[in-house]
Amino acid sequence: MVFEARYVGWKAQGLFSTLENLNQADPKYLSLGSTLTANINSPAAIAAGIKVPYAGFNGSVAQALRPFPQYQRIGSLYEALGQGNHHSLQLQVQNRLSKDLLFLTNYVWAKTLTDQGLGGGFGTSAQDQYNRTLEKARQLLEAPHELKMTWVYELPVGTGKRALSNAPKAVNAVVGGWALAAAQRYSAGSHLAVTGGNPLPIFSDTIRPNQISGTKVQINPSVKFNPAKDRYVDRAAFAPNAPFTFGTAPRVQPDLRGFAYYNEDFSLIKRGGLGISENMKYELRLEIYNIFNRVVFADPATDFNSPGTFGTVTNQANLPRQMQFGLKILW
Repeated sequence: MVFEARYVGWKAQGLFSTLENLNQADPKYLSLGSTLTANINSPAAIAAGIKVPYAGFNGSVAQALRPFPQYQRIGSLYEALGQGNHHSLQLQVQNRLSKDLLFLTNYVWAKTLTDQGLGGGFGTSAQDQYNRTLEKARQLLEAPHELKMTWVYELPVGTGKRALSNAPKAVNAVVGGWALAAAQRYSAGSHLAVTGGNPLPIFSDTIRPNQISGTKVQINPSVKFNPAKDRYVDRAAFAPNAPFTFGTAPRVQPDLRGFAYYNEDFSLIKRGGLGISENMKYELRLEIYNIFNRVVFADPATDFNSPGTFGTVTNQANLPRQMQFGLKILW
């Protein structure tokens, strides 16, 4: 039996990201309030001293204040602005085949902080192009704890085993060659994000609401959580961001996680000879996926701008119990 413990950590910069929004207007202009949505030739724009950016321009004040008012959104390909760091504890116990038992168990505790989805820049642009530090948060969809176990147990019965090792061939054909195997996974819920709020007329891609201090985001569901009537997230923990201000909610909620994932797949195996030749053998399997028929709910809706569905669960994230038989002939 071998026990291993590892610490794994890294720090990365220059990751591919989607943080950049080159044509966002500077948030300092939010002080103009509703004037941002007025036409450049309106009395409000003239009173505020907003100048026409180029001859023939006829658009909103906000458009005129963009770095490149002649364009809409400007995409930035292959940007490398993302950064992050990761810490994890990884434990492993492995038992080579001994007394008919073989198993491998892994446990991982992990924490990743990043300003973007790692491994390909997944995610939306920053809430504020001019202050990208607001995006630093826990890694979206990362489970902080995960346990995996795989094992095979050969029943100690039949020829060469501890019980009935000298059994006649007919008896051994029935009681010998049996084995049990399983693959089990237990994972904590992954971190989630809350989006939505009052839009900002500076062409910011991402909107987040205000988070009310001292309130609990996640409603503790009972063991018998009923998605037909129970809510998983408390909308009262958030409020619309005030007009012309950024929301205070983080990019990813540190204390809001989806449902835990529990699953067990089991196999019953029978091996033996076909009696035709010494090399011709068979393997018969009964495989049962999700043997306990556990229900794992999908992540709840977290769009603050959809009050009717916010915090509700409408889907299942796993499959019901499934069974299949298999026969393998070896020669």
